[in-house]
Amino acid sequence: MGGVEWADRLTGQLLSALPNGRAIAGRYLLWSAPPGTTLDGLPVGAGDYLVPVTGERWSLELVSPARTTAVGTASAVPGSSPATVGGQLWADGLPDPVVVDTVLSISARLATPVAGDSGAREWAEQSPLIAEPRQRLTPTRLDQEIHAGVGALVAVGRRPVDRLRVVQEVARVDQARRIAPSAAAHLSRHSQYWQVRTVRGVRPSHILALRFDDDLDLYENRLAGRLVEELARYLRLRIREVEDIVRLVERLVEHRQVERPSWRNAHRFALLLEEMAADAERVVAEAGAFAEVLRGWRGQVDALRGSRLVRGVNRNAHLPVTLRRTNLMTNDDRYRRVGRLWTAWTEEVRARTMDRSRHQRFAVAFERYCVLLVLRACEYLRISVGAASSPARSGPPTPLHRDGATYELDWGADGVLVLGERGRPLVRFVALPHTITGPGAPVTDLLDDLVPTDPPTVVLYPGTAEERAALPVETRLRAFWAGFQRAVPAAAPGASGASPPAPDGPLCVPVSPLESDSLERVARALRWTMDVPRLLAYPPVVPAPAGLAAALDMAPAWLRRTTGGLVAVRPPRPAEFDSVRAALAQWTNTRDYRDNRSAVGADTGSALEAARAALGWLATCPTCGVVADGRQFEAWAGDTFHAVCAGCSTEWGVNACGACHGRYPVLWYGSTQAVGGDGDALDLSHGNDMLSVPCWLPIDRRIFVCPGCGRCGRSLGADEAGCGRGCVPVPPASAAEFPTAGGGHPRRGGRPR
Repeated sequence: MGGVEWADRLTGQLLSALPNGRAIAGRYLLWSAPPGTTLDGLPVGAGDYLVPVTGERWSLELVSPARTTAVGTASAVPGSSPATVGGQLWADGLPDPVVVDTVLSISARLATPVAGDSGAREWAEQSPLIAEPRQRLTPTRLDQEIHAGVGALVAVGRRPVDRLRVVQEVARVDQARRIAPSAAAHLSRHSQYWQVRTVRGVRPSHILALRFDDDLDLYENRLAGRLVEELARYLRLRIREVEDIVRLVERLVEHRQVERPSWRNAHRFALLLEEMAADAERVVAEAGAFAEVLRGWRGQVDALRGSRLVRGVNRNAHLPVTLRRTNLMTNDDRYRRVGRLWTAWTEEVRARTMDRSRHQRFAVAFERYCVLLVLRACEYLRISVGAASSPARSGPPTPLHRDGATYELDWGADGVLVLGERGRPLVRFVALPHTITGPGAPVTDLLDDLVPTDPPTVVLYPGTAEERAALPVETRLRAFWAGFQRAVPAAAPGASGASPPAPDGPLCVPVSPLESDSLERVARALRWTMDVPRLLAYPPVVPAPAGLAAALDMAPAWLRRTTGGLVAVRPPRPAEFDSVRAALAQWTNTRDYRDNRSAVGADTGSALEAARAALGWLATCPTCGVVADGRQFEAWAGDTFHAVCAGCSTEWGVNACGACHGRYPVLWYGSTQAVGGDGDALDLSHGNDMLSVPCWLPIDRRIFVCPGCGRCGRSLGADEAGCGRGCVPVPPASAAEFPTAGGGHPRRGGRPR
């Protein structure tokens, strides 16, 4: 469409027209649009999201000043102006009102920029959880009016005011009490009601009679009947809100009681939950008592849903928002209280439903909330936020520092966060304001819409543990990424030494201000995308001619000869590195050096320095930063290694898979037993201190799931039956080449790692 350009936030491409079919809310963003463009009548411009405006299933339209309606697929509409295009979204993906209100509240706190170089740090110090849950337990004005007026509503429901209504009906002659004025005319047209015809006329068997009936379909009763339906819906949401707070606080208590493998993991949660956990028991008690009160009100209201009042009024009749002051509303105390209840409901609830920009505002707020999550998650990985102003869309990148390296977090004009290093993108974070796992949502279809991307993309979407628990295992693992684990193992790629393949789509990570694990999930995704490429780059290669490789072959064992040069297999001691530099300097005086001068020169020296730096990073503990020495860093067969931290007992390295011959990274706090599970289980047991997922079965050996083929060392043994993930025993691909199922050290009897 001329003048309108879309940004596909998932793929990073600009589109002049949307593809056919339904789209996920928030995937597309208006990149450019002419003045006067509207979306379902709501004015929009560049930077606005493609999200629903009203209803559950939507027809989207972009209209020029000459307004034209468009319905259908995302293509030009026949008979419309050239500036009009239509489309459809998936069912309304707006999350629970509690989540929406909380995200909007957090976004409002972040919207105020902080001047100076400390803006980014102060911005990242905001809490990503629901603020002061006890405030949400304070009765609202509508709660107070329900408390005061629910008795009057029940009284109206049981004994509503009515009026007599005259009803004409055909009745037997002996049952008719009053004959209708048009009875003779009606009888002359309906001979089936003639009992016998005589000389003097007709003797009828049935006649059109008058009956007086109670008429409840008054304005005041319609209003009371509508209140019954709306208050039942409101109380259901309010009870869910209070129960969410109870679950949140109970989960905090559960987090405190869980024996965590790493004290750092426990410390992170203690800092995050300090304020809320201080009076957790009191909050749970208050919330439980308030929930009981709400359930009592809901029981009284639900009892009226089948009452004579609700059945006797037209529930589809249009009722104005403003209360009409009728005689009954003014003089009858019961109806007067119902009127006050109606006014309170319209102010607090109906105003929210009439906010046509609510989904658009939530999309913007959720984007800002996800930026906060990423910045807070950086702290979990010892990534410090540099001096910069408050983050802003299209603003300057936020500098990040880790282990001497500098990264940039760029918040683009399309609302996508890109973490890069020296201009090279490492990972993209896309905030998708659509509840993919919401009740009744076509989860599989929505996940199929998320196409693979490069560089790796992490999709952050609003979701809750209760929604995911109702999904099948295979779908749940797709909807909540945790270490590239697959549900049912796929066919082995077959290439020896291959690295884990890219996932079938983006890394889906559910987040919510009601779940304290959201930060750990984002940090886990950050750790994978930042650390795994460097781990799988082991061992560093040092290009060297054959003569140089032979000359250095007498050097200490941290270098090994290979095709095309040397590989560095463990961090060198200072003396070992100096001896290699001396051997290199001595070799430069030989004839072999003069013959290969063009291929060596300073490149070999710089490659040695780069290899030492890479090994130094590999030997640094991912959790505490202590550097492992030569005794704690072991080079294993098949381009794998294993390291142990002397400070915190963390173990990390690269394992070889006996099924697909690929390599995969592992990270484990060494003093605990490895038990895996889906993402929610890993949140409690591991947090972000893990890479590949441990086997799901409770075993006494450390066995991990290969992210490339989806199999673990247990599936290659003689064990019967698989686990809930769908892993079943299969023979190893090559037991001779890979004698250990999990990539263990052959000198240690094949103990899986």
